[in-house]
Amino acid sequence: PPRSTLFPYTTLFRSVFNLRNTARPELYGISLEGRDSASFMYLAGGGSVHKGLDRVLEAFRARPNLKLYVCSPFLHEKDFCKVYRRELFRTPNIYPVGFVSIGGKRFNQLVERCSFHILPSCSEANSAAVLTAMSAGMIPLISRECGFDDGEAIFLPDCFVETIKEQIAQCASQS
Repeated sequence: PPRSTLFPYTTLFRSVFNLRNTARPELYGISLEGRDSASFMYLAGGGSVHKGLDRVLEAFRARPNLKLYVCSPFLHEKDFCKVYRRELFRTPNIYPVGFVSIGGKRFNQLVERCSFHILPSCSEANSAAVLTAMSAGMIPLISRECGFDDGEAIFLPDCFVETIKEQIAQCASQS
């Protein structure tokens, strides 16, 4: 059959454009002074396993000298919380913040502590969470699947727990 029969919308949609998310200019004024290179923020929406929170928790459990602030709606994922309750609620260097309002007082307090944002997601297109973290002055340590180009972030070579452990230790050793 002719192409127009197989793809009836080709005449309507001739091109596909990748629209990038935008940054958050209202966060640009947050101070960079006094941030701790050993403090990381996991900032993401729902879908904890899809976004790599399980691997991040395991990596930080093995690095007690580093701090992780978990800012996501993980509390709505009962099965996830049950499996990772020790890491989330009983590991002294992991702080289960939960959902935070971007630009709110709690978010700003956390951002003023954290130097890095970590997100080893398996599929994001162009992550708004990464852009939000970057807008607030955090350095992104992310998977390539978060949708950024070379020079825009520190990329995890892969998302294995051992790799994440190595990379967070390397980032934390920076001034």
